[in-house]
Amino acid sequence: MRSLLVALALAAYAHQQPPSIDVHSEDPAVYRAVLDSIFIAHNSDRVHQLVILDSTSSFRRENLVPGGFRDLFELQEVDSTAVHNFEIRNLEAHSLKYLATVALPVPVTLVTHESLRSLPRENPDKYWTEFYKRYPRAGGEIRLYGIGYSANGNIALLMVDHSCGSLCGGGYNVVAKRLGGRWRVIVVQQTWVS
Repeated sequence: MRSLLVALALAAYAHQQPPSIDVHSEDPAVYRAVLDSIFIAHNSDRVHQLVILDSTSSFRRENLVPGGFRDLFELQEVDSTAVHNFEIRNLEAHSLKYLATVALPVPVTLVTHESLRSLPRENPDKYWTEFYKRYPRAGGEIRLYGIGYSANGNIALLMVDHSCGSLCGGGYNVVAKRLGGRWRVIVVQQTWVS
């Protein structure tokens, strides 16, 4: 039954999406703009590597904080196609291995869930001490979600989670817009803070 619903949702989305736009090919450029804007532009003197999970995080609408999904519809320039595309693209995790080759001012280190689970879990302070020993001068741990695109393919919507210590981190709804052939972040809405 769930497979049928996903297939119907994908078919409805495909009908709304102009066939000439391959939005998936835009993913690397959108992620680059987001990573550069949020994690590098204001921290380039402190952050010498970005530690990113090697696959997108997945979720179901019912697992978001109350109102979290509804808030996406209220973001500047986001249309319902972008929100629905975002939801569909986040039903399953997808590889981000191509981010290792995206040109950024600092190197990207891709990590697996298993490698992070190998860090001490009994105490948050021990976890972060070991994390920074393993990944010196990193800006913390970054989790990216799949990108939803507007009907015309010029607006991108995603979520980003960032953890950097036991009381350090935050989550964001991010909107990027293609302007003059380049993606630019136009909205960063904080959804949680630690």
